[in-house]
Amino acid sequence: MATPVAVQMNLHPIMNWDSSDVVEEFKKFKQKAQLAFKSFLKGTTDDEKVSYILLWSGNKGIDLYNSWDMSESDCNDPDTLLDKFERHLEPRSNHRIQRYEFQGLKQAPQETIDNFLSRLKNVAEKCKFKDREERIVDQLIWRCAHKEVQKSLIVKCRKTREDPHLALMSLRTTPLRADMKTPAELLNGRKYKTTLPTKIQPPIDQKETRAKLAATQEQAQGHHNKHAQYLPEMLGGQHVHTQDPITKTWIPAKVVNRAETPRSNMIETESGRQLKQQGPHPPNTRAAEENVYNTPQTPVRSRRSTRWRKNILPPVRYR
Repeated sequence: MATPVAVQMNLHPIMNWDSSDVVEEFKKFKQKAQLAFKSFLKGTTDDEKVSYILLWSGNKGIDLYNSWDMSESDCNDPDTLLDKFERHLEPRSNHRIQRYEFQGLKQAPQETIDNFLSRLKNVAEKCKFKDREERIVDQLIWRCAHKEVQKSLIVKCRKTREDPHLALMSLRTTPLRADMKTPAELLNGRKYKTTLPTKIQPPIDQKETRAKLAATQEQAQGHHNKHAQYLPEMLGGQHVHTQDPITKTWIPAKVVNRAETPRSNMIETESGRQLKQQGPHPPNTRAAEENVYNTPQTPVRSRRSTRWRKNILPPVRYR
């Protein structure tokens, strides 16, 4: 028979045996092969379909086919051949590793909710969860970057009357950083028993953990104190302003002397009351304001506005 035009145009599937996820790659290869047999290769016999599958699978697929002990009827059945390939590759996939990867999934800063949900569903397919939908919802709650989505999902879980403690336990057993332990491990020095299977690891090296935490704190301190500088000392007799502790208004005062505690000064208000100023230094007044107590205040006159506006009648109770 004549070669189909689609085969000449290289539209046939190709199996990539060097893929990082061979099982998922073969599932796509199988789906493409079945689509080819239903479209441009429709009408071919089973023997021809088997030949096409072996050609598309490459040298490694032919080597695997030659190593199997199959009956003549199975050798001429394309569905049996595809199932044989799938059963051969299935032990190479470890659902526990996929579950560990699923637990570490987190929404990227610029990633949309739909893309993040698609990633969760793709990885959850390989984890063999019995309650796959619930696991996806839990992971979406704790690993979503949008607080509004988290709140709506938590409300939804309350309506379904699910146990919130399992979600909290999942949160406490999830590491916040790739190079750090989970909060539960840092607190108790051991792994918690969760709904996900975990591998028992050696005890935590507390010295290494403390060193990492100290390095993180030192880095945060460096960023915080990037623009910090030492404040100048206040001199005796310097005019300042301080906040009255009762009226919460700023009143003029002057520095008397330095207090015993660090970063503290004894100040005197215009009424003669002495206060202890702690924390940051009170703001300085200008040097020209030497006689701040006797400075006359200019009276402020209120002017009636001539701007046009509607006549607003206040309510009766305010008249």
